[in-house]
Amino acid sequence: MFQYYTYYTSNLLIMFLLSANLWAQPYLPGDDLVFVDTEIPRVDIEIDQLDFQAIWENIWSNTEYPATFTFTSMNGIEVEENVGFRLRGNTSRASEKKSFKVSFNSFESGRKFHGLEKLNLNGEHNDPSILRSKICWDLLYKMNLVAPRSNHIELYINGDYHGLYINVEHIDEEFVENRFGSHAGNLYKCLWPADLNYKGSNPDLYKEENNGRRTYNLKTNTEEDDYTDLANFIDVLNNASDEDLFCEIREIFNLEEYAKYMAVDIFIANWDGPLYNKNNFYLYNNPGTGKFEYIPFDLDNTLGVDFLGGNFAERSIYNWSGSSNYLPLYERLIAVPEFKDWMSFYFSIMLDEIVSEDSYFNEISNRANMISPFVEADEFYPLDYGFSHDDFLNCISSDIDWWHVTNSIEDHLTERAFYANEQLEVNDVVPVVKYDFHSLGFFGEPIQFCAQVEDEELETVNLIYKLDGGGTMEMTMSDDGLNGDGLENDGYFCCVLNEMQFTEIDYQIEAIDVNGNGTLSSCDFKNLQVMDRPVALYINELMASNNSTIADESGAFEDWIELYNASESSIDLGGYHLSNKIDNPLKWELPDVNLEPGAFLLIWADDDEQDGALHTNFKLNAQRGTVLLSHENGDLIDRVDYRNLLNNQSIGYFPDANSVATNLSPPSPMSSNLSSNWLVGGQSLEAWAINVFPNPSKGIINLQLDNSNKTEIYFTIMDVNSKLIKAGSFNSNSLRINALVDSPAGIYFLELMVEGETQVFKLINTK
Repeated sequence: MFQYYTYYTSNLLIMFLLSANLWAQPYLPGDDLVFVDTEIPRVDIEIDQLDFQAIWENIWSNTEYPATFTFTSMNGIEVEENVGFRLRGNTSRASEKKSFKVSFNSFESGRKFHGLEKLNLNGEHNDPSILRSKICWDLLYKMNLVAPRSNHIELYINGDYHGLYINVEHIDEEFVENRFGSHAGNLYKCLWPADLNYKGSNPDLYKEENNGRRTYNLKTNTEEDDYTDLANFIDVLNNASDEDLFCEIREIFNLEEYAKYMAVDIFIANWDGPLYNKNNFYLYNNPGTGKFEYIPFDLDNTLGVDFLGGNFAERSIYNWSGSSNYLPLYERLIAVPEFKDWMSFYFSIMLDEIVSEDSYFNEISNRANMISPFVEADEFYPLDYGFSHDDFLNCISSDIDWWHVTNSIEDHLTERAFYANEQLEVNDVVPVVKYDFHSLGFFGEPIQFCAQVEDEELETVNLIYKLDGGGTMEMTMSDDGLNGDGLENDGYFCCVLNEMQFTEIDYQIEAIDVNGNGTLSSCDFKNLQVMDRPVALYINELMASNNSTIADESGAFEDWIELYNASESSIDLGGYHLSNKIDNPLKWELPDVNLEPGAFLLIWADDDEQDGALHTNFKLNAQRGTVLLSHENGDLIDRVDYRNLLNNQSIGYFPDANSVATNLSPPSPMSSNLSSNWLVGGQSLEAWAINVFPNPSKGIINLQLDNSNKTEIYFTIMDVNSKLIKAGSFNSNSLRINALVDSPAGIYFLELMVEGETQVFKLINTK
């Protein structure tokens, strides 16, 4: 079971956090304007000269001084006045080319610049290429891992060019909110000597300080200052038995994803991270999963920058950590056979599918050509190590011989790949099952189960479950885009249990490859308590990118949320709330009006309450989001999670009040979803004038069509798990099918095939 701690004070909040997030996989945002990668934007800082002199004279101070920030790109010029400006970094503060932090909310609370409260402008004074950390951040993104976004910028202070910098996204509340859907969890910044060694069971022991700051520095929930979760994580990491470590750490740490991070860290030779120098990483206790997430930062000492003489290009990937340090994050995990196999598998994927491609080195070369003129004009570039522009040109693909940089980037990548391929022990890896989740469990309603699965040769994915403590049953999960699983073949597998007349479900998700090797999503069954729905009020449909579907009373096309009263009596909406934040479920209160039986109500999610009583104080994000419906008495009423909604695309229940959301086409605001989504897809058979009725039905379906030539028509009926219900053929103008009379209520699919064309219809069985 997930573990939550004392800083969650609301029972309603705990209920939301304990309900699995439908799209539990982190969201990876695009570059957008601030991190545009196709040009070198210009950042100007205007600051009082005396304040700037004070920054230079007090390099260890974190005092912020007011400044004006200007961002110039091909998209235009943006100016933010009265921002905070100071130095950042550790040892880099003593360098001639310093690094800076820009804070947009220091003097104007709540202000953000394109959703960001802070920017890190890194001078990269150690790195003659000013490319290494950028290459590493990009590699993490290519591996679909959570990491800061970055780009190069040219920095001017009071009109003077201060050189080429890397603009790196700051890791804070906004960062984890954007990636994981909530910032309610504890976020720890871990700096040297963060070795994750066990100090005792008292959480306060992990509040130790070094150089005036905590080794494990809590950045969220600072008023509670509760380190219980971190102490528990370190306890399990160090003290679980060899036999139990895999299962115990997997319950509280995103072990499957960390196998990828470890592979990248070792490949890029990140000796200044947690695996060698016990430094430079974050841990975030993700409320959506109840597990810690690993987040790297400061990746300039990589790819051949070596102050330790560690010969990291040749160093064994299975004997990586420093001999003088005991680092359980590496030592204990690499000794777990399942984890070692996962890490090796991801290492081989990285080498085979990314680093071995000519395009990878061309990308680095093109980036170097783009930044070269800015390096040549950078008067701060040579001040720390005497680097020249020729050194910059050579350090990409030729040669360089400084005491801390002895390899070009391409030479290091080539050598590291060569030795890693020699060292790799790639076994027939069992499938990786991660981010398993389920929809809300209400008695008598369908429940969706999903997971992401990665494997080279996957055979099948199954839901293994027990109802009310009964015998073990199995249901095949599909990645066909028809079960609310996203896109076809996107690695997400889902299934739906219909009409759950049970009070609890114990479940695991199993993946099996073509060689019969299987793995489970968790070592033990997870338990889902099925609740009674407090009231038949539903988030029936929503649209997060409304460009032309329906306009509000002022003619504006705003995002919207549709509520539906599926009960037989009116519902007073007073005391009900909508929200787009799981850590703030009571964000917007509905107006005190009655919603009649069978009626719909459209709410405009436009963050503009002044436009009327049906306009919320939040907007929707089309890339990923959660919409919650709750009552102030603590009841969870409904929840819809979504991702990657296109313009004018809606998601909702089909049929109405179904509790498992799916994409709808076309949208049907203020009306039933049944009329909008009967036709699923396939090649056109419009000339046959096909009519399927009644739909919904009680198990008996009629087909009528224009088949005057008596052509043979084949049909199949399948359930949402692709199980065949009935198949046959006919050559007439009509057909009566009673295949669903003995089938449970739910969604089914009728496929017609004739003369090389197909058409699929979604059927609703209400029996």
